[in-house]
Amino acid sequence: MIKILREPDIPGAYSIVQRVIQYLNKQNINQWDQVYPTLEIIKCDILSENAFGYFLDGQLSGFVVINNEFPVEYNSLTWMETPENSLVVHRLSIAPDLQGMGIGKKLMGHAQNFALENGYKSIRLDAFAENPAALRLYESLGYMKIGTVGLRKGEFNCYEKLI
Repeated sequence: MIKILREPDIPGAYSIVQRVIQYLNKQNINQWDQVYPTLEIIKCDILSENAFGYFLDGQLSGFVVINNEFPVEYNSLTWMETPENSLVVHRLSIAPDLQGMGIGKKLMGHAQNFALENGYKSIRLDAFAENPAALRLYESLGYMKIGTVGLRKGEFNCYEKLI
């Protein structure tokens, strides 16, 4: 079941992020750290009602943040749709022990349904260029690579999907 996250879900969401950081580090994928994403960022995502969680047997197993905010670096790329018509996906996080079960695809499907229901014409996101699993996921879902941007941790591939 996918539902909007609420204040009591903050510790569970942050715990998932911490476990994902450890999991990525073991694979030498240096995407996230103690600087990003912080507890404060996760708290803000949830309190602003931009975070949606996937619950498996009543337990928060993954989440995604969707809004229309994007890094200024996106302005250097030629996108298919205007920013006003684009929903942006952030911080897709799946508990490491549950990865490979399709939770990420379900959360991305929810983002697409949300975009359709709210009049958006595309979905944008960025993914760490050194995270092959994330890149495969987005490409398998029909996201087109628009270009790359440099963010604090390195190169990020930027993707967009028209809906």
